[in-house]
Amino acid sequence: MKKHLALFLAFIMVFTLAACGKTDEKTAGGEGKKYKVGLVAKNQTDQFTAWQANELVKACEEKYNDKFEIEMIDGGGDNAKIIAGMETFISKGVDVIFVQPNDTESLIPTINQAYENDIIVITLGEKVEDGKSTSILSSEFSMGELLGKAAAETLSENANIVIIEGQAGLSVVVDRTEGIKSGLSSRDDVNILVLQNANWERDKAMYYMEDWLTIYDDIDGVLSHDDIMLLGAVNAIQNANRMDEFSFLGGIDGLPEGCEAVKSGLTTVSVAQDAPSQAVAAFEMVLQTLGGGAQEDREVDTELITKENVDKWITIHKESGNM
Repeated sequence: MKKHLALFLAFIMVFTLAACGKTDEKTAGGEGKKYKVGLVAKNQTDQFTAWQANELVKACEEKYNDKFEIEMIDGGGDNAKIIAGMETFISKGVDVIFVQPNDTESLIPTINQAYENDIIVITLGEKVEDGKSTSILSSEFSMGELLGKAAAETLSENANIVIIEGQAGLSVVVDRTEGIKSGLSSRDDVNILVLQNANWERDKAMYYMEDWLTIYDDIDGVLSHDDIMLLGAVNAIQNANRMDEFSFLGGIDGLPEGCEAVKSGLTTVSVAQDAPSQAVAAFEMVLQTLGGGAQEDREVDTELITKENVDKWITIHKESGNM
């Protein structure tokens, strides 16, 4: 009897251990699994890309923490570091890589390597033409067009303007400039004095504006690819005591400084990129893909920021911890 009881208890123990092993395996690969996300940030010293990257981390920790865990590597604006960051996450076997590209073409081999390891890649801000990854972005053309249309409605007759562009060679720069020109197309009388790359840098924009104020007697407006360069140009205009000559000063991105400048009346408008909504769209696309759906590009709406609605965007920045 004791022998039969011992055999029975041994059988129960083996069955229980096997059942526990199966439960752990199901949890690791099923509903209880947390997918690993590797975020390669473009440059955490750049105000917009830092905001966007931080919103991805915030969304993961506050909205999707039951499904995802995230780790971030800062690429420091260096293509080699961005690629190395992606390679690090591939070696760690993450499920998803978010990357903010600096140079899109250079990322293609690494993106291909990620997909060879069954890793989903989503780019933010720039579309990479690799045939596999998808992007979450706002239409750069549409943002430029919103800025151009606002200028067209505001500028005086026969106005002279300057356009300050971002980093040369980027598709975002080409698209924003084409959008600006499209927005200005209703005004044949507006004359573009100069198009100049200032590499997203405040000091460079200030330097160029100082030159233009010396070269040109009449400048009526500044249209900038971002708020930071616009404010550099505004510094030069203020130093030259010529603010009253300008009827339009507009930028893009809706950064905290840009919003404060619009609210105070220092500048005319900005065009918002909605980083919190972009972050949510990125995670929703990952969930769609992991669930067996198609991996698709997503375009997040933009909005013209004026004195009438700037408080909304200041509130968004405060809630994001940017102000």
